[in-house]
Amino acid sequence: MFYFSEEDLHRQAALIQPCDVLITHNMPYDTEILQNKVDQIKPRIHAFGHMHGHWGVNIRDGVVYINSSSVSHHVYKNKPIRVNLDQQKVAIVDFENITYWDPFPGK
Repeated sequence: MFYFSEEDLHRQAALIQPCDVLITHNMPYDTEILQNKVDQIKPRIHAFGHMHGHWGVNIRDGVVYINSSSVSHHVYKNKPIRVNLDQQKVAIVDFENITYWDPFPGK
């Protein structure tokens, strides 16, 4: 959804079905269309990685948002963010090494 026109964004967002884990290139706050879709389907986890400078986690309205970008300024600097997902909860593994950001960083 990175270089899509607004029409294409609407078409692509319509393809997203309810799920537990949503993985996209774009962060939800990059486009209102994607954020509205995430707000509508409320996946347990929304993982993305385009925004390299804001690696970390945010929990908002029951959704665990994970910016899993591993590259910052063309250097592999961020470690993978590991989660345990079961029927009751989402648990972040190694949480002491993860940046928690709130609110969402700006574009």
